[in-house]
Amino acid sequence: MNEFREPKFADDGKRLYFSTSPIPPKPTKDTLTPDDEKVRMDIWTWTDTRLQPMQQRRLKEEKERGFLTVYDLASGKVIPLANREVPTVAFDPKINTRYVLGLSDLPYQVQASWDPGHTDLYLIDVQTGEKKRIANDIMASQPKLSPEGKYAYWFDERDSLWRAWSVMDGKRIDLTRGLPSKFFDEEHDTPNLPGAYGAAGWTTGDRHVWLYDRYDIWQVDPSGREKPLNLTASWGRKNNVRLRRAELDNEDDDAPGRRGGSVEKAIDPKTELFLTGIWESDKSTGILKSKNGLSAMDPATLSRSNHRYFGLNKAKNASTITFYKGNYQEPINLFVTDTTLATPKQLTHANPQQDSIRWGSVEIVKWIGTNGIKLEGLLFKPEGFDPKKKYPMLTYFYERNAETLNDYRAPSPSRSTINIPYCVSNGYLVFIPDIVYTTGQPGPNAYDCIVPGVLSLLDKGFVDRDRLGIQGQSWGGYQTAYIITRTNLFRAAEAGAPVANMTSAYGGIRGETGMVRQFQYEKTQSRIGGTLWEKPMNYIENSPLFYADRVQTPLLIMSNDADGAVPHQQGIELFTGLRRLGKPVWMVVYNSEGHNLTGRHNAKDLSIRMYQFFDYYLKDAPVPIWMKEGRSAVEKDRGEMKY
Repeated sequence: MNEFREPKFADDGKRLYFSTSPIPPKPTKDTLTPDDEKVRMDIWTWTDTRLQPMQQRRLKEEKERGFLTVYDLASGKVIPLANREVPTVAFDPKINTRYVLGLSDLPYQVQASWDPGHTDLYLIDVQTGEKKRIANDIMASQPKLSPEGKYAYWFDERDSLWRAWSVMDGKRIDLTRGLPSKFFDEEHDTPNLPGAYGAAGWTTGDRHVWLYDRYDIWQVDPSGREKPLNLTASWGRKNNVRLRRAELDNEDDDAPGRRGGSVEKAIDPKTELFLTGIWESDKSTGILKSKNGLSAMDPATLSRSNHRYFGLNKAKNASTITFYKGNYQEPINLFVTDTTLATPKQLTHANPQQDSIRWGSVEIVKWIGTNGIKLEGLLFKPEGFDPKKKYPMLTYFYERNAETLNDYRAPSPSRSTINIPYCVSNGYLVFIPDIVYTTGQPGPNAYDCIVPGVLSLLDKGFVDRDRLGIQGQSWGGYQTAYIITRTNLFRAAEAGAPVANMTSAYGGIRGETGMVRQFQYEKTQSRIGGTLWEKPMNYIENSPLFYADRVQTPLLIMSNDADGAVPHQQGIELFTGLRRLGKPVWMVVYNSEGHNLTGRHNAKDLSIRMYQFFDYYLKDAPVPIWMKEGRSAVEKDRGEMKY
């Protein structure tokens, strides 16, 4: 029995799940060679399924690996469920179905360095241990079993289809083939395959599965006897409202049919269907209701406002409902009402200290990018904003943020990015533009979206053209570094954990996982869409380092020496390049800190220095000592701090 995995009884007491491990060979110890003469080295081979750094990161996991096994108390049989070929088995002791799902990525571990996500899917008989492969080389997100175990189901990204496997019939079912809707992310803009919008769940008896497209909910009969039904009658798409089923969690985690409290029990289609909605036009949100899930019906809007609604919870035997609501200006509070939501009553008053703070406001702004695309973003304004005055403005960004209009943002020390309430309370405008990408041009895409957005705000007359700052972290840090090679619009810039040189970063290792970084550039966020040897110019043209001589904007870099996502060397390359060119550049390195700061004392320190930096350039504040003198190794050794 594996000592690192806790045995668990099924809820009905009929099965005991535990893990087993092969007995390892006895270690041989070299007692003849002195320790200082023992060879310590690694061997990397081109046939390694996982690179040495990843093996090291997973060493503890591999040494403690166990294979799921079940003991049937009635028959007295011990049945191995997992093995070396199918090492991962998804099970839940609360759901005592005959079959469980097994997953194996073993055949695809080499290619996972540049093309992750491939796996084989198995159906495993708990009574016999027999394994049947039901899907080969799929790119699926979290395959699951229906509540009663009649179907396995998943979204196959390669074909953009929801699929199921009928356990009884032993055949695959294409659930969404031929439906007049897109179940994959319509706004997907990376060079890999788009994922799904998700599933609401299964109805009682595994009769139907409810699936999301961008706006609506579809009911699909896996047996094929009934035609697919758009439960929300396409109301979401007609009105550009993203509808999602509200999970009214009125059962405790030990209720029959629940999966460890993380997945709700089967949907009763006869009950009222509560929904949450996001109106794309103005980013308002609300709660809606439809009569039931037995027919296609336009939902009725019960509540809609410029808030974020979530956490709906209904009493088991009453019409009482509670929910959370908040936005940028109003902290998240708990409300109680009935199923009409007509007269909600506020139960809590979170963060009363905020009442005395000059918090400011936020609004949606729109403009046209250099590439002709219609874009949106957020503009945060100080309290008592006067459109006749000129304000300094900080631009912060990370892909798309317009839908966070109604998110509450608490003031806190910075782990890596500016704190918006702090900035607004201290007289800054803060602009957060959305970015839309194409393959192969992430840097130009950022420029084409961000700079026109800033210029559109300058045209309004209340932004001081000579007091513009830009800040980003990680992917945002890279884009900040790139943008200042293209424009002198900004008077000061801060880039946290920036990639400066895509050619040197491409083949590097992500320290936090041990994975080679190739997949990121070819398939995901960096969006180059090909290898370094296929698209060398794309890697060079999108790398700020190769255009460092064009930079005229003073730059502050944060590049921590234990960063497991972006190598510290990337910050060094950018800093040393600008330093040689005689450009004003500073780099703060927090020792033993990772990608984002975890120590609160370090977060406070970064906040002080970052706002001193921006205040100096954008608000004519005195230059801080550390910007004039730095901090020597001797001063660090003495514990001397400079601000």
